[in-house]
Amino acid sequence: MKNTIFWCEFPRKINLDLLNKILSRLNLNIIVYLASKSLKEFNNFKDRFSKIKNIKTIGCWPILEKKKGYWLSGFSDKNSIKSLLQYKNLKLKIDTEPPLEDNKFSYFKIGLYFLKYMLFKKAQNKDLLSEILMNFKKEDLIISTFPLPKFLLNKLINIQDLRNSNLNLMYYSTLIPKILRPFYKIYFKYIVNKYKKISNVITAVGLTSPGILGNEPIYINLKEFKRDLEFIKTLNTNTIVIFELSGVLKRKNPEEWFKAILDYI
Repeated sequence: MKNTIFWCEFPRKINLDLLNKILSRLNLNIIVYLASKSLKEFNNFKDRFSKIKNIKTIGCWPILEKKKGYWLSGFSDKNSIKSLLQYKNLKLKIDTEPPLEDNKFSYFKIGLYFLKYMLFKKAQNKDLLSEILMNFKKEDLIISTFPLPKFLLNKLINIQDLRNSNLNLMYYSTLIPKILRPFYKIYFKYIVNKYKKISNVITAVGLTSPGILGNEPIYINLKEFKRDLEFIKTLNTNTIVIFELSGVLKRKNPEEWFKAILDYI
């Protein structure tokens, strides 16, 4: 039995009654990580989600205000990085991406964005981030990021930090132009095998709905979602992650999407 994790970027949008009915009917147990801007906010969310018995673990996904960059990495300012200490002793997922700069998705903008941060800017606070992450137990920490080669990922975070954490690599096929997806599969499998040598790798599929940018490409239908789950089977990892919980619940016939996960695990 594989672990099933849901990233939940929009906890306020969750229909908890519907989620409870579906999970109970299918007898599906899940783990949920709730995006939160503070420990107080997380605890408020946790109180609500704890009422669902099929949610076995509730973790925290710390996010920043948009003006602070939203995601956390070595590019974040010192106070933002130090704020992670408030979540000590929790199950934690850190979304390690360059700071948010734009509120809309486009391939052209994303290309310029990566060139800027991956090639021309320096992450001044990588070492501080490493220092803070050492306060967390390996079993409690997930670092979630793009499937970048080590020399590029090292721009965001010190590679040695992956030894003291679990590494979540995003297989977000919907963000890849369709013509390139067969090549992306080959590349992703290669990258996963490389990182397995230094960390416990788990993989995330998506997107079931747009994220913080509001217009990211998403699965057209359930068939595309199932296809990605079948691919993840070939990677021999012990956990499947789905982005994003509120998005699944808003799909037509959401229970069918959860059933597809049962077939996988």
